[in-house]
Amino acid sequence: MPRPLLSRWIAITIVLAVFLVLPAADTLAQGRSNFIYVRPQEIVSLDPARITESQSGFIVRNVYSRLVDTSYDGATVEPDLAESWDASDDGLVYTFHLRPGVLFHDGSELKASDVVYSMKRFLSMGEGDASTYAPFLTPDSAVALDDLTVQFTLTEPFSAFLQVMGYSRGPSILSQAWVESLATDDDPWAIQAVATQAMGTGPYQFVEWIPNEYARMVRFDGYYGGPAPIEEVISLINEDDTSTRLMLERGEVDAVQRLPEDMIRSLANNPDVIIHRRPSEISVFWVFQTQLAPFDDVRVRQAFVSAIDYDGMMNDLVQDGGLRMNSPVYATMEYYDAAIPLPERDLDRARSLLAEAGYANGLDIELVYVDFGLLRQLAVILQANLAEAGINATLVEQPFGPFLEGAGAGTIPFYSWVSEPNYPQAIAILERFHSNMIGGGLSANISSYDNPDYDAIIDQIRVTTDEAELVNLYNEAQQMLIDDAVWLLLYQEQQTQVAGAWVNGFDLGVYNYLDMRDVTVNR
Repeated sequence: MPRPLLSRWIAITIVLAVFLVLPAADTLAQGRSNFIYVRPQEIVSLDPARITESQSGFIVRNVYSRLVDTSYDGATVEPDLAESWDASDDGLVYTFHLRPGVLFHDGSELKASDVVYSMKRFLSMGEGDASTYAPFLTPDSAVALDDLTVQFTLTEPFSAFLQVMGYSRGPSILSQAWVESLATDDDPWAIQAVATQAMGTGPYQFVEWIPNEYARMVRFDGYYGGPAPIEEVISLINEDDTSTRLMLERGEVDAVQRLPEDMIRSLANNPDVIIHRRPSEISVFWVFQTQLAPFDDVRVRQAFVSAIDYDGMMNDLVQDGGLRMNSPVYATMEYYDAAIPLPERDLDRARSLLAEAGYANGLDIELVYVDFGLLRQLAVILQANLAEAGINATLVEQPFGPFLEGAGAGTIPFYSWVSEPNYPQAIAILERFHSNMIGGGLSANISSYDNPDYDAIIDQIRVTTDEAELVNLYNEAQQMLIDDAVWLLLYQEQQTQVAGAWVNGFDLGVYNYLDMRDVTVNR
């Protein structure tokens, strides 16, 4: 069967970029009418009820809409499918008033029943970020009062309800009729079908996904906010940093999600490329699976934390790409505890803790990672650092899909992770360590941390209104996580992506998602 024309064009373009002398970047850019965004890893799923990573999120974010949206800085809740909303005085009932005349990509009209169905599907499936919503919503929490009015009744007050509903990976709204047309007796939520196709109300229509090559979207002219500026958007998968850089410099692609820091620095003087750098809501760390040996012993986890040369890692590798962390909570967030000291290297302490835990003669472990960003280089640094403490770490690089499956199942004892909170508040990070989040998916308690004292603090935070008490509770929770060494914290990323100088409106905001409604090109 012949391959699609676009696929053949991409293959030819990559070959030309490497082997031929091509015209200047602005000349090639003028010759294209689409927008090509290069991403280093494959899409996992197109089902908004299941996604937990940005590769899939880029497509989902632009194909589907949510009831509400959030501003780029994450601070403001904005209308989306709901043009307004009301909340009861006790914070338990939220009523959303939908925009009239919103169309799905198949031409059918959005109704409140679609919102109710989408929420029921999302919470019943219990995948993706559903664990974030489970403490205050059930599958039956939403009801349609009429075709344009949806009412949610929360099981308990939650002050950040609107923020989590507007999160980029929050509950997207699907057509009930479309999903049901794809469902089977064995798959009533059409999980298999919705994983590889998409149909929403967003500014772009999904066209095709060729695994390990690209995904393509085209502008939906019936979008309620008016047609997006760019007609066609291609998410191109390319793991070769060198060819990606060449394609960007020569104008064959428009933006790149991730390049190594040394390449980014070398592009600084190229007038055809703009480097977009800002503190992000993304952190880089290694996860201890606290229910698996040897990391079920807190002394082992503490030994690993004490074995790392953080300053060397930052100076020699990360440099401007990150900011060291003393807490899982970001320094830009309210209730961040600045008094917690940064972790520092102490090899004597590391060896002593290992001996106390029964590993005086050393310890063998697997250091699992995926080849994403700096994770491979970080794994090599960690391996060398741990060796000086008597820990023999074998590097294990895994493909992205199997890696996510193992992390979600809790079967990998020690592994790399790149994470962002579900919404820009400290509780969004701290609640992930509650024991009721164990088994809740990749956005929940991936360390399987189970501490009743910690649970009690988080439960109290949810219902406390006294500001001074809240400060104390947040500080106590952060210190407990550090004392128990639940994560091996490395750094908060400086968000760095590169785009052609002809691209305008390239702003990923705090959640690292590119909203194509605001992107234009000047070719």
